[in-house]
Amino acid sequence: MPPEGAAPSAGADAAGGPTQPRLRFGVSLGGVNVLLPAGVITEFVAQAPVFPVPRAPTRLLGLMQVRGHPVPVFDAAPLASDDWPALGRRDVLLIGTGAEAGAVAVDAPPRAISPLPVAAPGEAPECCFGDALTDAHVDPAEPDLTWWLLAPQRLFQILSGPADAR
Repeated sequence: MPPEGAAPSAGADAAGGPTQPRLRFGVSLGGVNVLLPAGVITEFVAQAPVFPVPRAPTRLLGLMQVRGHPVPVFDAAPLASDDWPALGRRDVLLIGTGAEAGAVAVDAPPRAISPLPVAAPGEAPECCFGDALTDAHVDPAEPDLTWWLLAPQRLFQILSGPADAR
């Protein structure tokens, strides 16, 4: 809900006419289009070096360095095998800052969209992080794509847990 006096992101303006949705960035994680809540600090890092961690949880690809601090990098893609490359470069989305930061491998760089809420979204897509998805949105420029609001903290809880818990 916008603060009092702030314009809504979509809906009707003061005169009753439709307003334009606010521009946001969306990204695809494991084939699922997601939006992060407003106010969440993110940073896209192209081809970040990811260093493996021995005996790590299945979805932990490894660690990357961000301004001198180690940050865990997770993968939300459907698992084809338990064998991850020893060292790799991945496009990642860094979410959060400092000790609360985490990163997730992305399918492609973030892109600008103008999301509008979907009145009857149906079921969330089947994926390992489905419990971290809430409201569905659509961009009028691409009405065939559904974008799901992602709860970042819940995403990292799911991805850092045991693989059989999902």
